Amino acid sequence: MPHRITTQNSNAGEPAQATVLAMLGDPKTHRGIDVVRIDTPISHIFIAGPTTYKLKRAVKRNFVDYSTAELRKKHCQSEVRINSKYAPGIYKGVVPVVRANDRLNLGGEGEAIDYVVEMATFDPALTFDRLAESGELTDSLIHEFADTIAEIHHVVLDSKRPLHRC
Repeated sequence: MPHRITTQNSNAGEPAQATVLAMLGDPKTHRGIDVVRIDTPISHIFIAGPTTYKLKRAVKRNFVDYSTAELRKKHCQSEVRINSKYAPGIYKGVVPVVRANDRLNLGGEGEAIDYVVEMATFDPALTFDRLAESGELTDSLIHEFADTIAEIHHVVLDSKRPLHRC
């Protein structure tokens, strides 16, 4: 499945996470800010102004197991721990999706039923595809990025922890 932007009312996703998807896609959850949702093969990303939330799909694939809330929490924590070093200012932490009084909320009191990675929204004009389109993607930037990716793989392999795809 390629990345795709969906409408905020899209019901595409895993049935077990339908209420979480609805809550994350609702502008009321984000103080009235319109939400852009991007679906990837293993995540749902919700961009609400300056804040972005990534919900890992409740799936088990041959390369990753996000099938339970506890596994998704563990993978969210790993993602933040590893990526915070390489994207300072982007990764804010892991936020529980909690149920309290028959309502879902981001954080707060209640039963944690899922987890999301909270991030600062970055400027989409700075993604490599956009930089390439504008002629601003330099060899130097590509080499710097490749070195960073190699370092990440080295750190992960040295720690003997499997690399978790985001």
